[in-house]
Amino acid sequence: MLGVVTALPNGRQATACAVVALGGILVAGLGGLAFLMGGQSNGASYLMAVGFLVAVGGYVAEVVTVR
Repeated sequence: MLGVVTALPNGRQATACAVVALGGILVAGLGGLAFLMGGQSNGASYLMAVGFLVAVGGYVAEVVTVR
């Protein structure tokens, strides 16, 4: 992800990181909702964890690349 973000023009780097992080938050939220409503399945738990990691990665990439 860092390679893609650094290849973008300066004004677009923060936007790209924010979109990735927002997508991760949405995926984590949907995974959490499915986890609570669907009987605590392993797949929903995995989706929630991956969404969280993508969101954190997006915010870390924004801090590292955008100055």
